Amino acid sequence: MAFGEPGATDTLITYVFAVAFEYGRYGVAAAWSVFVFLMLVGFSWVYLQRTRATEATA
Repeated sequence: MAFGEPGATDTLITYVFAVAFEYGRYGVAAAWSVFVFLMLVGFSWVYLQRTRATEATA
């Protein structure tokens, strides 16, 4: 497997781990990690809006 090509069964997180610790490309892995974090923030915000989970019930 060449750098930049995830395997057939890689998830994004395992790919980032491989980039960091198998290839030693810490900067690339850090950039991917920020991207994953922003995706999770976005998905969480959409989830909270759709379920109205932050509204109080009376």
